[in-house]
Amino acid sequence: MSATDFSGRVAVVTGGGSGIGEACAVELAARGASVVVTDINEDAATRVAESITGSYRLIDGGYTAV
Repeated sequence: MSATDFSGRVAVVTGGGSGIGEACAVELAARGASVVVTDINEDAATRVAESITGSYRLIDGGYTAV
């Protein structure tokens, strides 16, 4: 089975700082999506956003990986 390509798409992952949310954010980024990582734990959201793109910015308490 082939993986879906999400290039040019934006994914918003709530609870993306750990667990299933983190796994979803990482996989979506690997498939080409720009991922918005949000979490109540700012450090965790930052860590995930940095790990998938190396770039992020604060947006209303969430982080966007670009």
